[in-house]
Amino acid sequence: MNNDPNLVRITSQILIVGVLIFLAYVGGRISRRFGLGEIIGQILGGFVGGPLFMTYSKKIANQYPHVEELLRWSFPLREVHDFAINSFVFFMPIYLGVILFSITDETHLDRIKENWRFSSFNFLAQSALAFGLVSCALYFLTDLGWPISCIAGCLAVGTSPCAAFISMSRRQVEGKFKTVWSQTMVLEAMAEIFIVFLMVSFFVDGGQAWDLRFIGKSFIIIAVISIVGFWLIRTAASNSFSSDEIKGVVNDSKLKNLLSSDTIPTVNIVFVIWSVIAVIVGISLGLKVPFMLPVIFAGVITANVHNQYIFDSLRIQDLMGFFHLIFFALLGVHLDVDTLLSKETFNIALIYFVMRLIGKLSGGYLSCSIFATRPEAKKYLPLLFVPNMGATGVAFIVLHQHNNPLLDTFINSLVPAFILSEIVGAPLINWSVKRWKQILIDDKQSQAQLENSNKSSDIEKIPLESLFHDRVLLNVELRTKEDAIKMLCSELMRNGDITDLQATISLVLEREKLSSTGIGDELAIPHCRSADVDYPMAVFAYVREGESIDWDSIDGAGVRYIILLVSPLNEPQMHIEAMKNITKCLMKEGFIEGLHTAAKRKSTREWLKNQ
Repeated sequence: MNNDPNLVRITSQILIVGVLIFLAYVGGRISRRFGLGEIIGQILGGFVGGPLFMTYSKKIANQYPHVEELLRWSFPLREVHDFAINSFVFFMPIYLGVILFSITDETHLDRIKENWRFSSFNFLAQSALAFGLVSCALYFLTDLGWPISCIAGCLAVGTSPCAAFISMSRRQVEGKFKTVWSQTMVLEAMAEIFIVFLMVSFFVDGGQAWDLRFIGKSFIIIAVISIVGFWLIRTAASNSFSSDEIKGVVNDSKLKNLLSSDTIPTVNIVFVIWSVIAVIVGISLGLKVPFMLPVIFAGVITANVHNQYIFDSLRIQDLMGFFHLIFFALLGVHLDVDTLLSKETFNIALIYFVMRLIGKLSGGYLSCSIFATRPEAKKYLPLLFVPNMGATGVAFIVLHQHNNPLLDTFINSLVPAFILSEIVGAPLINWSVKRWKQILIDDKQSQAQLENSNKSSDIEKIPLESLFHDRVLLNVELRTKEDAIKMLCSELMRNGDITDLQATISLVLEREKLSSTGIGDELAIPHCRSADVDYPMAVFAYVREGESIDWDSIDGAGVRYIILLVSPLNEPQMHIEAMKNITKCLMKEGFIEGLHTAAKRKSTREWLKNQ
């Protein structure tokens, strides 16, 4: 027998982590079968494989000492279990950083201008009510005191984005519903992180954070890390988009299509983002600044100056599903059995959870009543803010090293409150997103019926404004035609014009394999017919000035102007007439320049009506 303590520790650690992941996977499959989603089962699987397993293992070892002696050579449970979990917990802030980065895709300046009133009021209403109710309830009903109660109120402001992100990505929900949620989440995360950072430093660490020089220095550090992080993502992702490495090397067209397919560059970008965010989080922790702020700022910069494909890459279900499972398994591991049996910590957790729930739902309902254009939003949108395992919560669990007894008591109560919010919130979010997706589908069908009823039997004239609406993208940064097709299809998805993004992308790429849609004169018109639409719709994109895309055009020139056209599957004549209308307009002198100017002035539809 090998008694090397390092080997014993490593092998035992591997075994424990393997058991946790397996139990979380099985639990997720079981809870999903009951219609509750996977998150509940994954958390409970982590709890069973972690605290529950250890509790009963220790009891058995105490009752039967000879069993423990027999197993000690290979599996010293008491020592190794805590080491295994603690050495693996670094994953939690990195994972949450990736999720926070991913939701910043809705912080593009145009979408902020469109929704900032709704998002800002939603953030203020929910934050004020959650902070006030939690702080006052804990101050008057417990012995935590006012400083700790205020810190608790700040933590109540935050929302865990994980469950909603998973559900909306899986169902491909886009539009205002997602935009308001994402922008509110970003505001909550920034406010929660910064305020808690100040309050903990003031109440617990002696007031260092209230030094203006210290605050200014922290923001300079955060800004530098954010810019460097964005530059790394931009550079690496841009290189991943390019398939130059296979051009001129592979002569077989089928092999070239395989190597240039969706999976390879997408996975590359996922790994790039994970590695860069890990670097950002690590440097921030080392420099003692709030480690999620640089992630958020880097995401905001990326959303405004880079293309959407970076964010779409973070929605690969099979790959991201594995990361989701690990996070929620680790969440379940941190639920302490002794805490659940302690009356004091249980009461604090229950008060915190109930007061925060009331504040969040009330604030969300109030903001939807004032700003939402659809009454259904009051029923579904507030439910997205029930989970509470946000950035600062993870920081407290992972990094808490204070010696304040009251703060220790509160943090021991915080974990079950967080996990309870995830367990209650996950099925509510799953139901809410599912219902909202059905609303979007019903709207699309109703709109199609209305357009069909108004459509004349003569379809020769398809107005340009009905084709493009305001779907004109300016100065986009693209490297390949695959990148362009995915970005333009994503724009249709974001506007609610299509409901199955991947299917539309596949149809356009399949059509592109038959022959190039580069028609010359720096123009390309990728297109397809799809059962997902009932009326032709188009997106116009202008490539950034001075750049072009290799599209295998008939004249050999690069492409600077791209029009994506998606038409109904069962209306081939409508597709032909839409193509005719587009090509006729492209032949008009000054059309491309005029559309560019109109898009800049936000008057696209009005301009198209006169063409």
